[in-house]
Amino acid sequence: MALQHCTLCKSKINIDNNSAEHVILNAIGGRKKVKGFICQDCNSRSGSEWDDSLTKQLQPLCLLLGIARQRGEVPSQTFSTLGGDSIRMSPDGSMSRGTPHREVTEEENFTKVHVEAATRKELRQQLRGLSRKYPQINELDLDRIIASAQENRYYSSDLIEITGNFGGLESGRSLVKSALALVFDAGVDPSNCDLAFDYLLNEGAEPCFGYWYVSNKDFILNRPARVPFHCVCVKGDPVESTIVGYIELFGLLRVVLCLSQSHSGADFKHTYSIDPIKGKDLTLSVDLDLTLSEIHEAFTYNKFDDAEYLRAFTDLFNVIEEIRFKKALSQASDYATRTAMANLGLKAGEILTDEQAWELAGGLAEEMMPFVLQHMRPPNFLTRLPDNG
Repeated sequence: MALQHCTLCKSKINIDNNSAEHVILNAIGGRKKVKGFICQDCNSRSGSEWDDSLTKQLQPLCLLLGIARQRGEVPSQTFSTLGGDSIRMSPDGSMSRGTPHREVTEEENFTKVHVEAATRKELRQQLRGLSRKYPQINELDLDRIIASAQENRYYSSDLIEITGNFGGLESGRSLVKSALALVFDAGVDPSNCDLAFDYLLNEGAEPCFGYWYVSNKDFILNRPARVPFHCVCVKGDPVESTIVGYIELFGLLRVVLCLSQSHSGADFKHTYSIDPIKGKDLTLSVDLDLTLSEIHEAFTYNKFDDAEYLRAFTDLFNVIEEIRFKKALSQASDYATRTAMANLGLKAGEILTDEQAWELAGGLAEEMMPFVLQHMRPPNFLTRLPDNG
């Protein structure tokens, strides 16, 4: 449907202020967009206030899963270790110290500087910073030094802390806005969703959603195995006078919504789902039969089974471990091959003697050892239950 006015602020929508609103945020892998739903100002405001809150909570999952976004790759992020250090992870799966590491050793006749940085740009910044205390650095050929800097694969000797914590009023408003966008896409006037608007526009309003982790009722009838999908489904029931919704993100964040209890229009149901890793739409069958009693129990945190949440969390991180292992193996193998061949003075495509082949095999084994040791111990994830509301 095409509205004449913004759903949120009611200003008139025209060719200049119309916006393309993602039903599921592009930042977490969503692609479907609707126009005529909200104006550009409301798109920007809700994006910075609501969507950013949800994105920050889910950004670690976006990075670890390597999702496919339409605009820009997921930025590198810094994680804490259980020992109190920090590790920075990049989209390609590589790790580096969370903060640059440098050591300065004062000798009798010279000063030795050792710097470890994630990128050559960062290395240059560190050397420039050190030059304020050691001005002789400015006399060196920094371009040559930086170009010849040794590349190393970095692995944390400590366990990395990954949390599955989400929730809060602002991120909740982002979820409700997603459901409203899908109601609009279904051809239904979203202004009929009185409970949703009360929550979105009034600071003191009660949230119109709650968490759903119940072992004996899965809304996704054809849940795909090992696919951390996104799904939004809305359903209007004039008999119950309700418009309800269900949102699942990465197979982990699962909420039910009651957008209206005064629905008098037609019966409708509309679903959008996507595999954010491949960027491909999915066809999921969603059974959204909810009683008002069940909705109330979800809103009051009585449909949250800790064991079911932890099961969903474990399933997701098993997929993450598989993805990261494959990335790390590929990168470690490439690095080990390049390094071992360079150490032996070999070139790609060169025919090896038996002696060279054995030397190369030994070099590969030596270079792969840090990867092997890193992946011999089991992953450790610190889990936290989501906040209510």
